[in-house]
Amino acid sequence: TELAEFRKTELVFTTVRDKVEKKFDGKLPPGTHGTTITNLYGQFAEEGYRLHRDPKAAFQYADRIMEQQFGQQNGVIMRYPPSKVLPQLPGRHGLFDPDAPHRWVNEQAAAVMKSQYPNDVFTPDKVMLLPVGDKRGDTAKVFRTGQMVDVERKDSRPGQRTTFGSIPYQLFATTPNGDIRSLPGVFYPDLESYIAEKNAVGGQFKTPAEIAREKNTGIIERMNTTRAATDATVSANNATIERLRARMEAVPENQRGVLQAQIDALTQQNLRERR
Repeated sequence: TELAEFRKTELVFTTVRDKVEKKFDGKLPPGTHGTTITNLYGQFAEEGYRLHRDPKAAFQYADRIMEQQFGQQNGVIMRYPPSKVLPQLPGRHGLFDPDAPHRWVNEQAAAVMKSQYPNDVFTPDKVMLLPVGDKRGDTAKVFRTGQMVDVERKDSRPGQRTTFGSIPYQLFATTPNGDIRSLPGVFYPDLESYIAEKNAVGGQFKTPAEIAREKNTGIIERMNTTRAATDATVSANNATIERLRARMEAVPENQRGVLQAQIDALTQQNLRERR
């Protein structure tokens, strides 16, 4: 069948992996995490082929879905990256690095790992963040809703509780010797604390109040944009479903399988869009 040929020629694992890395201009994480992302992209491409019966359109379909949840963090492709929900590092007098505006997350993560394992050495490029999806936190929920987790800072004093909004991640890091360390619990990136530490040693970054205003505005804009895009996609899919159902009435029952498969795929896409 055409679908079987598409799987055989276009969904070869190494080919799909290269497409993902080219799409996000980064490297997939090693091991099962990179394999999972590659396979997921392939599943979306197959779903796109079922809908459009065209390889190019199938991968464009997969690209659109992947863009909603995946991105690059410090050169590594990941699901629910900080760059899509947390503010970038603003600065003055050339301190802002336009090529790595969210590198601060990895720098802070490396420092957190150092505090946990003081005898080891950790660098930002050897830190890996992964989503959390258990009783410790729900990265996907924060990513989907834009509602940050309210986290109390460890330096809070009695009667002077300070909090910050963040998103939870699992944290892993590799030492120069190749040993992998994991952070017990959850890592919550904190831009205001990062800026305070930098400014304490001569940095000239924007104030936390300025960052908070930019963050809140950006979250609202992203949520509104996402909601509008979702509504448009679902509406278009519903219209297509109605047309397909009308076509089914005009063909013999034994010829309705392809049309029903397209209807099912569109219905599943609608359910995913509304999650």
